[in-house]
Amino acid sequence: CDEGCRPADNQQCEESTGQCKCKPGYFQPAGVGGTCQPENECENGAVCDRNAICIDMTPGYTCICKDGWQGNGFICEKTLSPTVSPTTAVPTEAPIPILGSIPAPGTPDTSSPTGSPTGSP
Repeated sequence: CDEGCRPADNQQCEESTGQCKCKPGYFQPAGVGGTCQPENECENGAVCDRNAICIDMTPGYTCICKDGWQGNGFICEKTLSPTVSPTTAVPTEAPIPILGSIPAPGTPDTSSPTGSPTGSP
């Protein structure tokens, strides 16, 4: 560029025209001179899901789903169940108490006074 663009003012040279222009994500408002200002896409038509918040970045923007919603920020769906952390106790059914044990066939029955094998007369 013949004019010499000012990177400190967020300008870059447009090779096809040889003129300085604002870098992507910046614009030159009227009355500011050569200084390019960051665009705020969140204020200027960013499209996030209605259950998301818009976060302006330079250049660009991102969308993040609000609490209780999940997705990529552009599409958010209601979270169906709360997340369980590893430290959260999850209730389970009470264990079934074992009232006695049944010996395997052919092993001595220690519950009988004679100690005879199970199934013997």
